[in-house]
Amino acid sequence: MSIWYPYTQMKNVNPYPIVKSGKGALISLNGGKTLIDGISSWWSVIHGYNHAKLNKVLVNQLNDFLSLLELELKQGTYFKLEIKGFASPLAKTKYNRNLSKRRIESFKNYIRKYNSGVLMDFYENKKTLEIIEVPFGEEK
Repeated sequence: MSIWYPYTQMKNVNPYPIVKSGKGALISLNGGKTLIDGISSWWSVIHGYNHAKLNKVLVNQLNDFLSLLELELKQGTYFKLEIKGFASPLAKTKYNRNLSKRRIESFKNYIRKYNSGVLMDFYENKKTLEIIEVPFGEEK
C-alpha cells in the first residue's frame, strides 16, 4: 500500500495511475496496487470514495431524470442532451481530454442500460434524442 501525497501534480506523474475503484480513503489501481488518499479534496476527505448513501441518492436522481426524459420522448418531444465531462487543469491536455471522454462515456453507458435500453430507440432510430459530448480539460 502506498500513500497518494497531497497536492500531487498529475502533470509530473509518469505513468499516470489507472484507477480501478475507490472505497473510503482507498484508491485501487489496475494491477492490484492500493493507495491511501490521505488528503484529497474536501469532498473525498469528508465522504470518502464510493459512498453507498451518496451513490444511492445520485442513482435515484439520475433515474428520476431519465424517467421524465423517457416520458417526454414518448410524447414526441425532441431533446438535445449536452453531457459535459470535466477534468483537472493540473494534468496534461491529452490526459484531461481522455479522462473527460471516459466520464462522458460512463454516463452514456448508463443511459444505454436504463430501463432495458428504452432510450436508445429515440437516440439511434427516431433521432428525437441528440447527445452532445463536451469534454473539458484545462480549457473551457
